[in-house]
Amino acid sequence: MGQTRTPTGQPPLFTLGELGRAPLTRADVMRADEVAQLVGISRRTVYLWARQGKLPCRRRGNVALFLRPEIADWLVDPAADF
Repeated sequence: MGQTRTPTGQPPLFTLGELGRAPLTRADVMRADEVAQLVGISRRTVYLWARQGKLPCRRRGNVALFLRPEIADWLVDPAADF
């Protein structure tokens, strides 16, 4: 049995066990500038809020990953535990 791959042939960013759902693709991950535009804040504020724990963010080394499903849930209820 081979390693799980996304439709583009790349390994997934997260596996099923890490998030409890199907492997994520690049389409499931937002860049800070995309989050900033969606929320109506600056990119710098996105990183600040992520560092402060006010905005859901996953880290892979020095890279901040903003997962589209988590951002969507946060937009509905910013006070929810993420």
